[in-house]
Amino acid sequence: MTQVNKKGMWLRPAERTQRKNSDWILHTVTGLLTYTALILAFTEMTGFDQIYPVLWMLLIGICLCALHGILLAFQRQGVFYPGVLMLLLLLVIFFRQQMMDGIGLFWNQLGDTWTASTGWVLPELETQCGPQERSACLLLFSLLTGGIGSLLCSMMVSVAAPVLAAALPGLVLIGTTVFGEQISGGYLMLVMMTAVLLLLYSGWGKKKASLGILINWVAFVLVACMLVSAAALPAVESWASGFSLLLHENLHARKYETKYTTLPEGVFTDYRDAGEDAKPALIVTMEKPEQMYLRGFTGAVYENNAWNPLDTEILAEYEDLLYWLNLNEFNPNRQFESAIFNMETERNQITVQNIGACSRFYCLPFSLSSDELLHAENLNAESTASDGERIYMFSVVSSGSGLVGQVLENLQASDDEAVMNYRKAESAYRDFVYRCYLQIPQEVLDMLEQKWDSAANRYGASDKLTSEQAQACVLDFLNQCFGDDSEVELPLSQVQGSSYQYATVAALTLRYFGIPARYAEGYVITEEMAAEAESGASIEVDSICGQAWVEVYQDGIGWIPLNLTAGMDEQESGDRIDNSDTAKDPNSESLNPKEGQELEENPEDNQETEEPDGGYMTNVPKAIAWGGILIVLIILLLAVILMVRRKIILSAKEKKFRDENCRGAIAWIFADTTTLLEKLGFDRGNGSMQDLREPVRIRFGDGYAAEFWNMIDLNSMALFSSREMTEEQRDAMLEFRNKTLHHLLSWTRWNKRLWMKWIECRY
Repeated sequence: MTQVNKKGMWLRPAERTQRKNSDWILHTVTGLLTYTALILAFTEMTGFDQIYPVLWMLLIGICLCALHGILLAFQRQGVFYPGVLMLLLLLVIFFRQQMMDGIGLFWNQLGDTWTASTGWVLPELETQCGPQERSACLLLFSLLTGGIGSLLCSMMVSVAAPVLAAALPGLVLIGTTVFGEQISGGYLMLVMMTAVLLLLYSGWGKKKASLGILINWVAFVLVACMLVSAAALPAVESWASGFSLLLHENLHARKYETKYTTLPEGVFTDYRDAGEDAKPALIVTMEKPEQMYLRGFTGAVYENNAWNPLDTEILAEYEDLLYWLNLNEFNPNRQFESAIFNMETERNQITVQNIGACSRFYCLPFSLSSDELLHAENLNAESTASDGERIYMFSVVSSGSGLVGQVLENLQASDDEAVMNYRKAESAYRDFVYRCYLQIPQEVLDMLEQKWDSAANRYGASDKLTSEQAQACVLDFLNQCFGDDSEVELPLSQVQGSSYQYATVAALTLRYFGIPARYAEGYVITEEMAAEAESGASIEVDSICGQAWVEVYQDGIGWIPLNLTAGMDEQESGDRIDNSDTAKDPNSESLNPKEGQELEENPEDNQETEEPDGGYMTNVPKAIAWGGILIVLIILLLAVILMVRRKIILSAKEKKFRDENCRGAIAWIFADTTTLLEKLGFDRGNGSMQDLREPVRIRFGDGYAAEFWNMIDLNSMALFSSREMTEEQRDAMLEFRNKTLHHLLSWTRWNKRLWMKWIECRY
């Protein structure tokens, strides 16, 4: 007896069952709830609901999920995915520019949310829509997002509901961690209920949802609701906050600290005096040994007896300013080196090996002159995060503390264009400093305000003192507080008499008298240690050298450490603080085989074929169709990614081409034109661009060759001449670049043009 073969392939052991007429209802409800929970959490975490109502995104997704349920009831769901994908493709084709603007608006809002959470800046996309077209662009983006989201939810509910049940809460958890946004209790409840419903649906489809299991799930939901409700109680919130802080501290200690770490990094709740036992911290190697303050942690905000960096929300308010400063090579960590113009200075190469100190931050001096360790995208440039690096090299301005006065005089007297540009940038950053580094908490004012005013009585009102009078008041107050017989109550009593308390009181006192100051921690290489070290020899810096100090903002130069423990007269810069105005310059259709259908017998196989125990058959054409749908989804996603990437690159390029600094813009345009010429085969190699004039003339004629020659001269002027470049010269260079691009497109085959457009983003 022979057994006929059935069409299809056995994929996995599972019981094939007929779909009940009522199954589509549960499927539709599950899909709707999944989509709703996903979109609500997505828009709240990314901040999209702040720029456009989420109603339209919900409406289009709910309509598509309902349509999928109706087609599922009539066994016509096979047309859903191709149909929706075709509609989305047509939407992108006919409204491409508006769609790109909508993506750009969403990206910019996402960047603001990211910046407010992390302090890191995402590149901003330029959009062409005006205020009137803004709503239309966001509506198109909502339609696209809602269509893709409903497709994914309907597909995942059909084929992988248990996976989706685990992925949905996981995505929400990742989102809240990345963006730092706490999802509201109602949305969290919806996400949890949706995950439970997905698990229930997955068991229901396999006929495994018995009454007992259903009761268990209901009990689980009730317990989850109680837990969510209890999370809003103050006691629970306090416990969760303490647990989160403890977890953060343990992770920090495991990743960055060693058993020798002693500096508190601004937190004194569990401070313990390390005593006089020297513990290894750093090994520093200098070409020219000198006294140096190597700062790691810096504190800008003092509250609850602890110093913290500036909050990311405050930094986000100044996002445009700080990011502009960093992109224009103005970084607070190397501001002193940037302020040196036309001065002959020596550089000191330094290697730091961190063997016992915390590696969360680099240990850097105020006279840093190399920027390899700095990142422009990080708004919080006050403390430079190292992410655990323990060996690094940098260079500094040698003996920079003795050059402060000379640098100030040079900045005030010079009218060089580079100096003027620096003074303009410094003036903008100084305004930021004066807004953020004069804050004093109310509890400190209540404790010390009367004593501060008493110290200023001999000069008059504390808010009308000159710079010299303010410094004298600071000296008098600190001598009064830290004298041998002083009984003044001061902040940070738990670290009384330490450099941490001294630096804290000094920073707050300076702020009260109008001098921007901040708290700094790190390691000090003293003059004695430098004098005993030979050139290139290693200096062992132990925990005894770890301390805190105060840094003031010297107008025009930046943050400079003060050796206040020996009195303010002995300033690390060698000059008195001068915060006068030194730089005020301006700012074929396939049928599924029926079950039991008999097909042709294989003449070569008359033996009985044993049928597997259980399982179901999958039609090959159907599997191919599903694979095609998945491929189309991937292609559509890749297309969107390529468009967004091209938009970012071209926007950045256009910004460089239209820079207010015409000299830099001309150099950027010519460099881009050079790459276009290389694509045309004009590669200069190690030679000069002038060697390409004759080959260019032979191919494109005398007129283009003459322009090519003139643009070479114009680029040389931009790079090496001190003459001011005009916008007309920049426009001429840009016109020549466009002619070169036209030649490139004319001489290049279509496939290479597509590659250059979408992959290389040349145009």
